[in-house]
Amino acid sequence: MKLPEVLQRGKVSRSALLRWLDQPEIGFPQPVKIGRGIFWIDTQVDAWFSRQAESSAAATAAAQAQALAQAATAAARAQEVTPSRRGPGRPRKVAAAAQGGAA
Repeated sequence: MKLPEVLQRGKVSRSALLRWLDQPEIGFPQPVKIGRGIFWIDTQVDAWFSRQAESSAAATAAAQAQALAQAATAAARAQEVTPSRRGPGRPRKVAAAAQGGAA
């Protein structure tokens, strides 16, 4: 396939495609030169776009799972009972007044 078809299939700009070609770590298929023409093998291009879509979906799912885990942790922390500043076993004035009135 020629350049315009590659751009159309990937819905990308020419500059983005050229940037991908300049960065081998991205792994975009290199074109094949036949005579004066430059072509890409359609199965390689389609496979690359499919892998990108899958990795993007996996990254999105992982981010959503992390956000849910953080929300669950925050909800659990919000429900934790914090100890009183008065401390356990310290009598309140109301209880002492009730005992004094009964005597």
